[in-house]
Amino acid sequence: MDAGLQLLLLVLFAGMLLCILCLLWLGALVPRDSSAGRALFSYGTLWPYNFVVSLRGRFFLPWVAHPDFSGCKRSARFAFRGARFGACVVMAALVSMAALTAWHIWA
Repeated sequence: MDAGLQLLLLVLFAGMLLCILCLLWLGALVPRDSSAGRALFSYGTLWPYNFVVSLRGRFFLPWVAHPDFSGCKRSARFAFRGARFGACVVMAALVSMAALTAWHIWA
């Protein structure tokens, strides 16, 4: 395997790990009944998924404004920024891996 591809794979997994850890931290910092908790998280409505909490995917987009973190702990903003940064790193690594693979195929 190419060294560049291995490096991009390492960056991909590091970004995923950063995003997952920050999301777990964010879930512990944001109360479910606050305005940020209602904006950030969605809950399952069917029986097996009643207690499943998931982050709304639109907040990973850089042009979407972050929710109001009033009523949350101060470090909730840092956890949110860390999760968004990790998601951006993952997307950049995926695009770079696709470009590098295409370059290896056609070169």
